[in-house]
Amino acid sequence: MQPNYEVLVLHPESRILWDLMRSADLVRHDRVSVYAISKDSVARAQEAGLEAEEIKGFLDANTGKGLPQNVAHSIDDWSRLVKRATIRRTTLIEVADESVLDEMMASRKTRKFVAQRISPTVAIVNLPEMGESAREDAWQKLLKELKGAGYSAHMAEEGTAADGAATKSAARSARTNGHLKDKSALQKTQTQISANGAGNNGSTSNGSIHTADKTGTEQA
Repeated sequence: MQPNYEVLVLHPESRILWDLMRSADLVRHDRVSVYAISKDSVARAQEAGLEAEEIKGFLDANTGKGLPQNVAHSIDDWSRLVKRATIRRTTLIEVADESVLDEMMASRKTRKFVAQRISPTVAIVNLPEMGESAREDAWQKLLKELKGAGYSAHMAEEGTAADGAATKSAARSARTNGHLKDKSALQKTQTQISANGAGNNGSTSNGSIHTADKTGTEQA
């Protein structure tokens, strides 16, 4: 490893060379091949899941003389410039009365389905685990579990709007109404399920469950 960000490869081993190519670019292929560390190569490595410490650790362990200080500092600086974003497909449950969500989170039957509460009336759902031979999908299983816990749950018709402002805010960028019954549509569309929950006082509270793509952004 040279202070000018070049890595000289004399006797390449396939495993080490493969790992090097994840964070460096080939400049010249010869008896002594030359690879270079750059802002773009570090960004590419991070997109592949490598952290700055992993990049530095690999270079330090495999370049013989250790990693020059200026190169280590540059890798840290370039890593901090990367704007990270995570996109995940998730299911949201929304209720009109926050006491219904309180009840779901307190109940032994339903609290396992609440992964994270993101507002008084909205939570991220853990879908039930399904076996490979299951005849129903996870959303149908969730409906059945909610019904078994005393909630009258049913699928909303296509085009039904979300009831609460919190879910509109959380899913506005990703919402497209669709059908739960169409499994292929789950890859592209949002699905809505309406649910009526019976509270401890015997009253009925309207709610809904939504699946949507959710984007979270993290910037160092």
